[in-house]
Amino acid sequence: MPLKLPAPRYTVFYNGTRDEPESLELKLSSLFLKKDGAQDTDAEEDAQASLLPKKDGARDTDAAPLPSDLFPKKDGMRAVEIPPALECTAQVLNINFGHNRDLMGRCRKLYEYSYFIDAVRRHLREGLTLGAAVDRAADECIAGDILREFLLKHRAEVANMVMPEFDAELHDRTTREIGYNEGYDEGKAAGIAEGKAGTVCNMLSDVCRLPEAWRKRILAERNIDTLDTWIQIAHRVESLDEFLAKAGLGT
Repeated sequence: MPLKLPAPRYTVFYNGTRDEPESLELKLSSLFLKKDGAQDTDAEEDAQASLLPKKDGARDTDAAPLPSDLFPKKDGMRAVEIPPALECTAQVLNINFGHNRDLMGRCRKLYEYSYFIDAVRRHLREGLTLGAAVDRAADECIAGDILREFLLKHRAEVANMVMPEFDAELHDRTTREIGYNEGYDEGKAAGIAEGKAGTVCNMLSDVCRLPEAWRKRILAERNIDTLDTWIQIAHRVESLDEFLAKAGLGT
């Protein structure tokens, strides 16, 4: 007896910055290369149907077409492309704040996550740097009982996780919207560095009392690669001395 499998469902949550509908369907086959001269989708479906047996066991024609019959003929007849043997369909749901209200009403945590991301973007549009926008959004959500317990316990990890999502594309878009054209590249890099430095300070504050002198030293760092290394180190240490030693900052 053949093995029975549950019907799979593939769902993607979208929270990007493009204006997308509440939901849409994506098919893997839309990315497949088409052969030159292949007919349209309807013709392909008709060709596929012609290969399937009828209920009475007969086929549409006395002889089903062989694969060789699907290639262009010498007289210039167009080819019918063989339908793909593999397909995957994804349902994409827009979870940006204000979308899919019914879904948000049935899943409180998804609603709170959507609100938090929207708050970060809102503060970016106000002109805050990335790190400051994340911190302001976290404070706002904690005060409003949005992801309160999670943010109080894992604030540093949340900042470290969320900030890479606000990549150069988003930062570029929001910066242009508020009119900063000159010196944009320098400002963008400074904002990313400030955000990463703030993440290091927040992570260290979770394991020790961070002296103000070291806080200022970390916040003054502008090398992105160095800050990325410090974030990885801060994630694993249990004391300030351990962090300073591994980061090569001395004591």
